[in-house]
Amino acid sequence: MYIDKDMSDIMWYKEDKDTRVSEMLLMKSAAGWYFGRICEIIYEFTDEISKNIEPWDRVSEYMSYKEAIDLKSYFLDEHPLDWQRIQ
Repeated sequence: MYIDKDMSDIMWYKEDKDTRVSEMLLMKSAAGWYFGRICEIIYEFTDEISKNIEPWDRVSEYMSYKEAIDLKSYFLDEHPLDWQRIQ
């Protein structure tokens, strides 16, 4: 999974006490480019805590990079998620 944004610039939203979900992002997998979100999940074990970044959802079909750039403003600017931002 490749994310077309620096991790430090991503806005995060709280899903529950152990999970936070990103804003909508442009990402790439082996199948192609798509729009979706990632999540950070905290796993608590008896002797350690682990934070993992994983795909959360995909809201578009897979496409070429050119198609993704053409649709970027639609997915990222015109239709942002209406969630509460984690401060």
